[in-house]
Amino acid sequence: MKILAYVFAIFVALFTLIYAVLFSSAGNKLLKPYIENYATQKSGIPIKLSSFTLTSSTLNTTININQDLNLDINASFNLFSQSFDMSYKLSAATLKNFGLNWAKEVSLSGNANGKLKNFIANGSGIVAGSDIKFSSRVLDFAPKELKLDAKGLNIDELLVLANQKPYATGKLNLVADIAYKDQNQSGNAKLMTVSSYLNSKLIKDDFNITLPANFALNLSSDIAIQNQIVHAKTVLSTPIAVAAALNTLYDMDKNEITSDFNLGIPNLAKLEPIIKQKLNGEILLKGNAKAVQGKLDYLDADIKGLGGTVSAKLKDSQIDAQIKNLKLSQILKLASIAPLADGDINGIVKINELNEPALMSGTANLQISKANLKSSELNKIIDSSLKSNIDFALNTNINIDKGLVKSNSSLNSDLLQVSTLNANYDLNTKNSNISLKADVSDLGKFKEIINQELNGKLSLQADAKLKADKLENLNLLSNAFGGEIKASLQGQNLKASVKNASLHDLFVLTNQKPLGDGVINADINLSTIDIKNLNGNGVLSITNGKLNQKNMSELLGKEFPKNVEFSLNSKPNFTNSIVYFSSNLNSNLAKITKFDGEFDINKNILNANYIANIANLSSLEFITGAKLNGELNANGKVKFDKNLQATLNSKLFRSELKSSLNDNLINLNIDKFAIADLLKMLGYAQFYEGSGNLKANYDLSTQKGKFDADILEGKLSKSELTNTVSLILNRDITSEVYKNGYIKGDINQNLVTFKEQMSSPKSDINVTKGTINLATKALNIPIDMNVEKTDISVKITGTTQNPKYDAKSNYLQNKIEKGLEKLLGGKESNSTKSNDAKELIKGLKSLF
Repeated sequence: MKILAYVFAIFVALFTLIYAVLFSSAGNKLLKPYIENYATQKSGIPIKLSSFTLTSSTLNTTININQDLNLDINASFNLFSQSFDMSYKLSAATLKNFGLNWAKEVSLSGNANGKLKNFIANGSGIVAGSDIKFSSRVLDFAPKELKLDAKGLNIDELLVLANQKPYATGKLNLVADIAYKDQNQSGNAKLMTVSSYLNSKLIKDDFNITLPANFALNLSSDIAIQNQIVHAKTVLSTPIAVAAALNTLYDMDKNEITSDFNLGIPNLAKLEPIIKQKLNGEILLKGNAKAVQGKLDYLDADIKGLGGTVSAKLKDSQIDAQIKNLKLSQILKLASIAPLADGDINGIVKINELNEPALMSGTANLQISKANLKSSELNKIIDSSLKSNIDFALNTNINIDKGLVKSNSSLNSDLLQVSTLNANYDLNTKNSNISLKADVSDLGKFKEIINQELNGKLSLQADAKLKADKLENLNLLSNAFGGEIKASLQGQNLKASVKNASLHDLFVLTNQKPLGDGVINADINLSTIDIKNLNGNGVLSITNGKLNQKNMSELLGKEFPKNVEFSLNSKPNFTNSIVYFSSNLNSNLAKITKFDGEFDINKNILNANYIANIANLSSLEFITGAKLNGELNANGKVKFDKNLQATLNSKLFRSELKSSLNDNLINLNIDKFAIADLLKMLGYAQFYEGSGNLKANYDLSTQKGKFDADILEGKLSKSELTNTVSLILNRDITSEVYKNGYIKGDINQNLVTFKEQMSSPKSDINVTKGTINLATKALNIPIDMNVEKTDISVKITGTTQNPKYDAKSNYLQNKIEKGLEKLLGGKESNSTKSNDAKELIKGLKSLF
């Protein structure tokens, strides 16, 4: 008895402890975070209990789901009888945290009562704009009875709730009355759209399909249930096509469905706004199908249209299909493709054991005969100049034996012959072998297609091996581009070579205008072909290169010089997808004796150093826009990381030039440079001997810039300018030493505007606003000079090659006028002599 008493005491203690943990206020506080964490982990969305009260017979809680949905539950229950009586309310004002573009009211409330394995649930509320009402009996956690009234559901809102864009508008009515008696369901349901249309604009934006305006979409489905058999009649109609399944039967006990299916497009001409092609006739599809346990068991279908017929029958894992006289041009049109080709398509398919790849066997044949590529359509699309159609024929034979598929194909045409295209594919291992042999006997026949001259032949042989649908081995040999191309891939190892290929032909066959010609030789050896981890090395050379003057001019928008020859050598090494390279380029425009650096393929980042020599700057006039004289030796760095950066250093003008390019902005700096050397390079008269400091910047995108030069010390050289001034002053001004002068200006595309000031102990020279037009070489430079209190104005016009000087001096004009009047005015009193004197004074003044 004591033992029983101890056991009873322990039971009471445990029960008291469990009750305290589960159903007391303290226990609720312990359970609440556990329930939240568990529900969040299982659902993958945040679950919070705003309130939570659990007793041994009641539950009252408010649940917040993903910060959008609120669910209120008030329930009473009996743990021993497993019965309950619950009321609930679900509401939301937005569903944005579910990733849905939803900002409308959702409200649903109701009751559920009964036992856990047999209860009735009902509710009503607003969903997708409809006042829905439902009542359902749930047996063994499966709904058996249902009364549903959901009329006026907004189709666009239903699509949004399904995380789709509102591709359709209108209303959807859904009603059901299904009873459950004697373990059988019976009743009916109806689904019907009202005033529904496809959203033509949205479909155009997302799928580039143009539908006629007000494209109606009508769906109706009548469903009857009797003795666990569902019978449905469904019709979907649009202005273009009608689809129907008039006799669909579903056995719920056997999970078996049989149905007819029909699709009719009675007038293919109505498809023209959609496919942008003209079609005539009709397409009719009729058939029957059966599926058991979710797998297709039987199919009998016939298609009539597109100029021919297709019939297919599937029974007991065997399919028999036949294609007769389908027109290739009409199939292309139906796919919204211009009818580039026409021909008759015929084929036969007979395959057994479709559901067992290891046992599958059969044959198939596909032929395209009486076929041709249409010159008129090709000329429109690729701007070719074909004068006649190109005939071709295609034949494919497939044989399947115990899951091994063998395919043999050939293509014959006036341009290209594919004599061999064989493939073996194992349906079980997904391993395959492919071999190809193709020839072009005369590349000259492609002239009317590519509008470029090609000569010679082209041949291609290739063998490939795939393992589990992944390329494992590849061998390729091609005589193309006037040379030979070889490639061998073994796993991740790739070896490839190009010998004596034509750069011109490479441009042409890649549908590019040939920018040049030359002989290409290359070798590459990669230990990995993963673009994220390339490793290996290579070598590339182009010899006997010559740039195409006409096409280069079109590309640059400038008159490119003739007979530009070049050669290129490069040695790339690949390490973890970084290309380390050493290159040089030799041409009669410029020589780049060094271009070494690295390029990160995955990050698209370039770093390089270069050394360049331009023997004659005048050869770059097509780029600079001005004829420059002399030679340039330069070195610097090039970097590309989202934008281009570069530096250029050169010993120039008896100084050191330093310049940089950052994106589109050029900065230039040179100290103590020889001004005469700069004038010589620019092709200007060397009117000044001295030194200066220059800073300049220029924006390539806007073609605007500024420059600021300090003129340190120097003298005016003998020139037409100094000769003109010396003649007026009757003294040599080239001995004057000028210090601390400046010249500042702006560049706006082709117009240079500047001001200048120079001073010496005996003279001042000022230019307030001078202009030089770089395009026309026109000058307009007004110079104000003062030499020993004698003012002189010189206006330089003309061009940089042929400047003109117009000199004036008010001081000398006045001095001459007074001297002449004194000399001539008092000696003759008569009017004739007085007038003659005035005319003489006027003439002399005009000289100054």
